[in-house]
Amino acid sequence: MTELQNMNQGVISSLIETTRELTSVIRQEMNLLKEKRPAEIKSLNETKNGLLTAYQEKLEQLNRNGGFKAAGTGEIVRRFKKEHETFQSVLKQHKSLLFSLKTVSEKMIKVIGDEVALQSAPSQAYGANAKIQSPRGSKTPTTLTLNKTI
Repeated sequence: MTELQNMNQGVISSLIETTRELTSVIRQEMNLLKEKRPAEIKSLNETKNGLLTAYQEKLEQLNRNGGFKAAGTGEIVRRFKKEHETFQSVLKQHKSLLFSLKTVSEKMIKVIGDEVALQSAPSQAYGANAKIQSPRGSKTPTTLTLNKTI
């Protein structure tokens, strides 16, 4: 085995480990979201960003040295591909979870806004001539302000 193959195998081994760690952090993030503790995700951001940077740097280093083909044996490449497939699967689940939570939040805000508008709208009543009386309340739209991030 050449020195370049040894170096590339070391880089791929490191990539496998980085991918595992990144997968673990994203799973932790998903668990926090499922447990309705999104504020605690901030503590994972620094770790996740560091791992993403390391992942990108190792891929660039591997590409500069001839890529996966220059790594020699196919076993280590197969291990990386397997780990990468797991990572992609977890990313897909994460994206789906974020999309569903975003949808629920948007619908909840819309329902709250609709209810506030309904309650603040002046009630309509019929007058003595069986016509709807003009509303007595204000005709300005009601604003809704949230002081928390959902």
